[in-house]
Amino acid sequence: MQLTQSREWFERGIKVIPLATQTLSKSTSQFVQGVAPVYVERGEGPYLYDVDGNRWIDYIAALATIREMDEHRGYEHLWREGERLRDGLNRIIAAHGMTAHIRCRGLPHHTVVDFLAANESESLLKKSLFQQECLQRGLLFLGVQFTSLSHTDPVIDETLAIYDEAMRVFARVAASGDFSGSLVSEPVKPVFRSRV
Repeated sequence: MQLTQSREWFERGIKVIPLATQTLSKSTSQFVQGVAPVYVERGEGPYLYDVDGNRWIDYIAALATIREMDEHRGYEHLWREGERLRDGLNRIIAAHGMTAHIRCRGLPHHTVVDFLAANESESLLKKSLFQQECLQRGLLFLGVQFTSLSHTDPVIDETLAIYDEAMRVFARVAASGDFSGSLVSEPVKPVFRSRV
């Protein structure tokens, strides 16, 4: 993925906008840098296109679905597609022997992917690696999945294919135990931090 324009804009923007965004959950501290898009140019259905021309499958911006829900039998659609996504990811996790490291849980329309570890730091390393591998394949992954009306069978299939490729890399790294050495940049940071 080419991110030249994004990086140039980010270097200018970070000087005037704290974290380069208005929300912590979408800030650069939540994505593996160097492989995540920073500026989105346009959206089409479930896809976002960044200023460098890269296409991303979006599971983060779920607010757009609310206005269409009643008109398009949205709740049934979200449940069906979310169930396919959740159950499909759990099958992929099991097929790669990674159930001790990752699980996907929650109601189908809003699932959470947990990265199981002895401590938060190790969990974030695992999350960062999986996120990095998804981003490198064009999938915006944050650890939560909000399905929308745009997430159709072909999009879910494409997502699961990316998850399978990313899980293959994750399993190889898990066998070696070197999560931090496999990252292209710093791991993601926790969204919430306690003040002591």
